[in-house]
Amino acid sequence: MFEKAIKLESIFHDNRKYYISKIYEGIDCPVSSREYGKLHLKLIKDMFDSFKAELEEYNSLKHFDSINLLYEEVSYPFERLEKFFKGSKVINRKTARIFTYFISHKLEELKSMAGEIDFNI
Repeated sequence: MFEKAIKLESIFHDNRKYYISKIYEGIDCPVSSREYGKLHLKLIKDMFDSFKAELEEYNSLKHFDSINLLYEEVSYPFERLEKFFKGSKVINRKTARIFTYFISHKLEELKSMAGEIDFNI
């Protein structure tokens, strides 16, 4: 399908679980102190974006319906959490925790898919 310069699975840093824990901590902070959560949400989103960019570089994203679906599923939680960390009241803390949990599990799912792609190429 394509030759890649890097292992796709390496896009997903070993410290991703630490980033998720910092997002949870940020959720429980007062609005004025949520920058740390916002920063770590961006780091997680960067992993998603880097993986997608790597697949798009080789015009391979169109071959993976399950990956496209996963990106559709996480777009809304990312959008809402970004607004939450900017101080918007579009969601409450409980919903923010649920969205963080969902994103963390989708991140692990995507990492697993990356490993399968690496193995098969």
